[in-house]
Amino acid sequence: MQIDLTPMTPGRRLRVLRVAGGLKVWQLAARAGVPQGRISELENDGRPGTPEEWRRLFGALGLPPSDVTADDTTPAPDAPARTVAR
Repeated sequence: MQIDLTPMTPGRRLRVLRVAGGLKVWQLAARAGVPQGRISELENDGRPGTPEEWRRLFGALGLPPSDVTADDTTPAPDAPARTVAR
């Protein structure tokens, strides 16, 4: 399955990738060592995540945080869509 990740906020990306991976919030929390409430807050674009939180969360999803935390909600007009195969 291909998932288009552009344009998307980091929180939205987190949710899309978590769901695509078949994980519930509590399962990601257990894998990443991040509280469930904090994951929910991040997925809803609440208080910004710390670099350590993103590293743990996306690491638990098997992805490097540098690939998914950039805020590209306004991509360049000629920017190709980025996709992740799942």
